[in-house]
Amino acid sequence: MANLFLLNNNEVLDLFEIKINDYEGYLRFHGSKNFNSNIIFQNVEYLYIPCELSNLEYSTDGKANRPTITISNINNFITNFIKDRNDLIGKRFYRKKILAKDLDSVNFGGENKNLLGTASFSSFISNDSYVVQKKNFETKEKVEFVLSNILDIENLTVPNRKVYNNACGWTYRGCGCNYGKINGYQGPTIVQMAPFPKTFAQVNSDLGLTSNLRILLRPEGITTSGTVSVPTEARQDITLIFEKVTNWSNEGTASSTVSPAITNSPKVYKNSGRMNDKNGVLFSANKTNPIGDFDRISISDSFETKDCTIFYVSEMVSKLLNKTDRCQNGGLQRRGLTDNNYINFLLGYHGGLFDVMHSSQWLIRNANLKTCNNLNKSIIYGAVLPQTSTVLTKFIKNGVVVTEKTGFINQPTNLGINTYVGEESEMVVYELIVYDKILDDNQIKVISAFLADKYNLSIPYDIQFTDTFLGSSFFEGSNEGNLGVPMADENDKIFIGSTAANSAYSNFQSYEINKLVYRGDYSRKNNYAFGDFVKIEPSIDYDFNEKFLIKNNEIPARFFVCVAANGTTDQHPFYNTTVWKEDKCSKTLNGCSLRFNGENVGLPFGSFPGTLPYEYKLPST
Repeated sequence: MANLFLLNNNEVLDLFEIKINDYEGYLRFHGSKNFNSNIIFQNVEYLYIPCELSNLEYSTDGKANRPTITISNINNFITNFIKDRNDLIGKRFYRKKILAKDLDSVNFGGENKNLLGTASFSSFISNDSYVVQKKNFETKEKVEFVLSNILDIENLTVPNRKVYNNACGWTYRGCGCNYGKINGYQGPTIVQMAPFPKTFAQVNSDLGLTSNLRILLRPEGITTSGTVSVPTEARQDITLIFEKVTNWSNEGTASSTVSPAITNSPKVYKNSGRMNDKNGVLFSANKTNPIGDFDRISISDSFETKDCTIFYVSEMVSKLLNKTDRCQNGGLQRRGLTDNNYINFLLGYHGGLFDVMHSSQWLIRNANLKTCNNLNKSIIYGAVLPQTSTVLTKFIKNGVVVTEKTGFINQPTNLGINTYVGEESEMVVYELIVYDKILDDNQIKVISAFLADKYNLSIPYDIQFTDTFLGSSFFEGSNEGNLGVPMADENDKIFIGSTAANSAYSNFQSYEINKLVYRGDYSRKNNYAFGDFVKIEPSIDYDFNEKFLIKNNEIPARFFVCVAANGTTDQHPFYNTTVWKEDKCSKTLNGCSLRFNGENVGLPFGSFPGTLPYEYKLPST
């Protein structure tokens, strides 16, 4: 190191670098004859390897020279280094000239010990770039390489990338395109239709209603013990046997909930081939003279002090009583969900009719529809009962607000089935839901749609949960950062359904996938559903052959989307193109615009017109 101080302030050093690849980085060395130690420049170490760069010429006649670099092969270091690296052929070689005074202070023993002057490095004196053309010879003493100008390479044409009209030359997701690699941009904003939540808890969580659910009576909460036999009215010697309901648990999630009180013997009403085979609770008479002897359930919760939104799924039946004639004449008072005093509240059925609501003297009914002619017709009824007279009271049927009106504040003091003696009904209740909050129309539709889906009932609209995903959040916590939204196959057939929410894609064919779900790297052991997509990384040639070394940083990951309606297992995306479709750009302006147009990035279209420099945008349609 002492020899370094013999250099004067104007001494120029040659630093050499050979780029091996993106994984191994650079071989950095110097061969200065003024000292025989490693040196540090810009916090990077350069090995001391005796070497000589010769035949370096600069001319104005256009002739490209081919310099040679001769490197000492001490202890066969260079021989071993180039052995599995194809003699470094094709590797970039750099010569960088610097002033000795600009070396890092560590070379001089510490700060303020540089006797050559003050370091003032701002740029290299020169920075020459070459390509290793061939290995001239190799001995135990030295190895010599021939270098060439980057343009003086066999079989290289200029320009290297040919430009065609409407045919992008970039590798999709690779250099030039960079889809999925642009900082702050993960793909276009798309709306995808989420599948219906599988549980009621999910619905409430999505709607922010978990803390408002006061009453939840559903089939899952039924407790039975023993059986009960009931004679039919037509033939008293024939009895029907049911499981006896002893408790119907309230699964409400509000801070305080109440338990329903059961009177007599409500029965389990079983379905087969309807209502998705869900059970209900049958409220009926227990003898042929039914007056005063009906099954009942009552829930006391001071509803008059709360805002309320109510839903219940029910149907009128005639399993025990043959009262068709009396029903048509209004002789059998059939009532649905009521207060003890039905003047305060009644919902669903009344006097042989259905579609009836009675709230604080406001009576709504459909006089043309007889309950008796619509037995075993399940309906989702609902009501919105506000505490404030300026808020609308609403009557709901199958998710649709039938009518609404302001001016009513009276609420039921309790709720129940057959709680008004003398006007009982024979009916089945499947589910009863009460919120202590006024639900908006969207929440009403969602709750009704969930009940319709659960019990296989029809509603007059299609309900779909829409979620807007932008960027990596689209991949549901994949923790893989920016992956780029899979958009379409190589024919521009898009994956997400071209719904009204995605009107920008209405002119494209679609696989009509409602929701894309990222499943990580492909595995033959996994089951994949319609809309799942996987990633397959490029194969890595660990021998680092020449072809791989040239392309190793140009090969992006590939994404494949499952388009099979019934899903798939153990079918590799590479070999099952019917089941899997690759997210692949068509390399046209359409393909590019699917992924970039309308966003705050330019179209990186690698063809004519060259879009990015000119901020080109497609004509509006």
